[in-house]
Order: sequence, then C-alpha cells, then structure tokens
Amino acid sequence: MIARAHLSPSERLVFEELQAHPETRYQRSCPELSGLAREHGYTLEGLANSLRPLVNKRYISEERVGRTIDFFYSPEGAGVTQPGEKRRFTVGFSRGEDGYVVASVPALPGCHSQGRTIEEARLNIREAMQGYVASLKFLGEPVPAEETVEQVEVSV
Repeated sequence: MIARAHLSPSERLVFEELQAHPETRYQRSCPELSGLAREHGYTLEGLANSLRPLVNKRYISEERVGRTIDFFYSPEGAGVTQPGEKRRFTVGFSRGEDGYVVASVPALPGCHSQGRTIEEARLNIREAMQGYVASLKFLGEPVPAEETVEQVEVSV
C-alpha cells in the first residue's frame, strides 16, 4: 500500500483499506470499518471521523444513497497520484517585453517561469512545475488533470 506522509495514522489506515477494496462501499458504521478499528486499536468513531478529511483531500469519493453516505476508493475520481507517476502538461512559451522567454502552464494556475532562451525557460518551468506539484501534495490537494488543449486557426 502507499504511505501518505501528510495523512494522520487513522486516515492512512482507512485510505489503505479502501484502496485495497475498491469494489466495497463503506459507511461510517459498517462492519468492515468496525473490524478494522478493533484490529488496530482504534474506536469506530475515530476511524469514521477519518472519512470526511479523506474526501476533502480527494483521496476517496462519496455518494449519497438515500439517507446514508457511501465512501469508496475510485482512482478516476479521487485525484490521487501514485509515487513516481508522471504527468504531462502543456507549456506555452512567449517572448516578454524584456526579451526573455516566458513559460506558463495553463493547467497549473500561477505556474510561470522565464529564461533567456527557450531551453533555459523549459528547464526553469520544469523546476517550477515540480515545486508546484510538490506543494499540492504537501497540502493534500489533488494534482489537476490537463484539460483538452488544441490549436484553433483564424484568419489574420
């Protein structure tokens, strides 16, 4: 299982349980959670209280079913990245008024850098992107997915 440095021990335990059983839906007082609590020396309430922070950090998903809420692991919906996972992002390059090449990543708001040449700007934006993603992970935020990008032709 994946260890998450920014999760509490109870959050990590619940996350790993849900991740190991993606076909199972959990509720705050389900037998699976109760057994997990007993097995690891937690109270059911303590583990159940870990569900909401995991949803807020987008490690797990939730769905209201009647009067109850089901919690479950969904790699597609959770925004979770695996260690060593690589993502590709579109980088736009433009020439600034000062002659420097400015690099921007539309999928990562506020992620910009520059360089004297396009090669230098490319190196600098890669470093800025790595810092941006590391900051998101530290804060427990999901790494955004790249939106569809395409070139559109117009008459000039």
